[in-house]
Amino acid sequence: MHQCIWNCLRYALYFKVLGKNHIFHSITVASTCLNNEVEILLRVAEGDEKAFALIVDHYTDVIYPHLLSFIKNAEKAEEITQDIFLRIWNNRKKLAGIENFAGYVYVITRNRAKTAFKEQLADRSKVAIDPLSNILAGPEAESLEVKEL
Repeated sequence: MHQCIWNCLRYALYFKVLGKNHIFHSITVASTCLNNEVEILLRVAEGDEKAFALIVDHYTDVIYPHLLSFIKNAEKAEEITQDIFLRIWNNRKKLAGIENFAGYVYVITRNRAKTAFKEQLADRSKVAIDPLSNILAGPEAESLEVKEL
């Protein structure tokens, strides 16, 4: 048990010192803190919600800060974190066949972070294309268009 506590503290130090680029290492170290992870994953695969709550409690502390550091939006990071766990729950029957759960979580987190980042870029480019679209969104816009013609 003392080794688990030490690994969790070491994980926290790694994450704070090394930053977001070391999420895989952080997830790997964090997974060592969850006693009997294989057994817990088997229980989740069978639909055990209490076992799933252990997984959520354990990995939220790794996933959320990583997403927050990447996309810089607390609401969006929380939403994506919830989405990641929803995906894990919806695919729970496959968990029994996953040998490296930390790697599995890392890939899902990385892919969702990339998607969110692309969505942010797309949203920013829409704003940059037509900055007056919000100003001219009301009935005044129609009258301005008519006057210009």
